[in-house]
Amino acid sequence: MGRPTISNADIEYVSRILKIKWGDVCYTKDTLKNAMLEEMEHEDVSNDDLIITAKIAVAHLNEDPKYYEKLNVSMSTFGNDILFCISTFDVILIIIAILVFAFALKLSWKYSVAAGVAIGIGYKFIDLKGSD
Repeated sequence: MGRPTISNADIEYVSRILKIKWGDVCYTKDTLKNAMLEEMEHEDVSNDDLIITAKIAVAHLNEDPKYYEKLNVSMSTFGNDILFCISTFDVILIIIAILVFAFALKLSWKYSVAAGVAIGIGYKFIDLKGSD
């Protein structure tokens, strides 16, 4: 099965149905077209339905007009394996948190609570750092 296509007429159609006001959004028709093509890779979700695909793409673009640019950069850099999307610093932070946790367990169970909080803060820090 070949890659689906989306015509300019399709973009006009979904724009009309979804009532997209091009002067009020931070992306172009070409951006929407490319976003929809990207979303159509998930046949099991949209079944190549233009409106469903457009709704998904518009939701992402409204949240972040550069969503698909960032997605393409991360996919070209890391591929499908998102486990490698953390920096060396993040790995070091996780290792330190685990070592603190292990050390605390040997001292007393009460300290494990503090270590658990440290690990939680570490993971939250990584999450916040990655959500530009």
